Order: sequence, then C-alpha cells, then structure tokens
Amino acid sequence: MSQRQTIPYQELASDDGDVLQGKNDSTRRISHYFSTGVLVFCLICTVFNIVLLRLEPPPKYSFPSSTTFLTSRGVSRKDLDNLRRPSQFVGFEKLQRVGAPATKSFVNFPLVLAQIDSSDPTRTAPPFLGVFTNIGTIYPELGRVVVSKSISTVVQFRALDFGMEACEIRIALPFNASAVSGNRPLTLPSSPIAIFSLEHDKPLHADSLSYSSRPPRGDKIADISLGYGSVWNHHFKCQMDDMYAFELACPSLGSESFCDLAWEQDKDHDSLPAIKMIQHSTV
Repeated sequence: MSQRQTIPYQELASDDGDVLQGKNDSTRRISHYFSTGVLVFCLICTVFNIVLLRLEPPPKYSFPSSTTFLTSRGVSRKDLDNLRRPSQFVGFEKLQRVGAPATKSFVNFPLVLAQIDSSDPTRTAPPFLGVFTNIGTIYPELGRVVVSKSISTVVQFRALDFGMEACEIRIALPFNASAVSGNRPLTLPSSPIAIFSLEHDKPLHADSLSYSSRPPRGDKIADISLGYGSVWNHHFKCQMDDMYAFELACPSLGSESFCDLAWEQDKDHDSLPAIKMIQHSTV
C-alpha cells in the first residue's frame, strides 16, 4: 500500500481582499496619471510664459527709474506715482497735545536731480549705471548739480511725515576745496545763479525729462551768489506728501556772465556741497 503524500495547507484569499487590492492598484494608477498630467501642464505653462516674455516689447522706461517696473500690462510705476498717496496718520490732528511740542527737524534729500539743455531740447538723462561688486550690483546714490549758459538743473522733493510742514530749501558749500566730500570736483560761478519754483505737483522722472518737456517756471525765488562757505536758504510752508520742484539756472540764458556751477552730492547728512530740504516740526 502506497504512502499518502502530505500537502501543506494554504489559506485562500477572500473575495473582499481581492477587491480591496484591486481598488488600491487602481487608485495608485489614477494618482500617477494625475501627477504626470499636472507636471506636463506646468511645463507647458512655463514654456508658454517664456515665449510671451521673449515676444513682449521692452518697457518704455529704462532702469533704474521708478518707471521701469511694469506692475501689469498697460500700468507702469509712473502711472502709480501720479496717484495720491493715502495718509498714514489718520486722525492725528485731533489728538490733544500734553505740553509744548518739541522742536524737531530732519533732512530730506532730492528725489530728482536732473539736467536739461536748451541747446539740445529733446535730450534726457542717460540711464544710471550700477557698479558690479562681489555682492551684486550697487547703484551709488550720487546726484549732479550743473548750471551753465545752456544747462540748468531741476530738483524735486517730496514733503514727508506728519506735523513737519515748515520746509526750508538749503544750499550749502564747503569752506574750502579740501572740505569737498569725497574729493569730488567742484566748480563755482563768479556771478549769481537764479533759483525758480516750478509749477508741477506730480513726480518727475529724470529719464523722460528734457528741456522741451520741462515744467513751466513759477516765481523767481532769488539770485544766489555762491562761494566757499556759502549757505543760502529759503523757507516756505509745505504739506505732507506734496511735491515741490525747483530749477537752478543762469539768470538769463545766453548771458555773458560766468555762471558755471557743478558738483556731485550723495545722501550723507554732512555731505558738502549739497542742495537739500530741511523739514521742521509744526505740531
């Protein structure tokens, strides 16, 4: 009689387990297809955006002016600059003061220092070039003041801060040539120069400002004689966030007087020579 062979017992898979395994496999396949589809869609969008950037014409205004950066199609920073800024100090004028206000002041530097030339009426300021360093591109905050028989300088300030609405335009020169900040060149006139107010209450942009597009002159403020150690100032009432523009020029273009003036200035409070606006407290 032959010996019976023993077969080890194996548990059969239940129908429910097969169904669950099938659902898991199906879910993984759907998830894989979805992820692949999303990735392909993102790649297509990236390529499409790159093509649009290549085909889009360059902006009208060049770096580093505030007009450069387009916020959306058809709206530039220049357009936004012309919008009135909302007050950051709502209701401050209603606050009751305790005691006499402290006298305060601060230096306000020009937003615009640009030259216009009557001998070349359409010329605008060239783009301001940066300096390449090992930490990136740096744009020195240097401004130029130039006055000659054909060239004048337009300077513009924005009045800042609440309760600082007594303004003073100040032109200050060093006591001697060795005191010029940064050993930069300085040319002084032998005859007076004139300073005019400009009838313009919107931001100016140096890269679009020329003699032919200059704002109209307002009142002549003064004729100024400048020499080493000179300090000239003009006081006026200003309002927070308003723009104030001025023009430095020869008293009459084409005159025989020697009114050539030239210097460079930075945003150092002690920098000389310089034209600045000092704001004094009013509350």
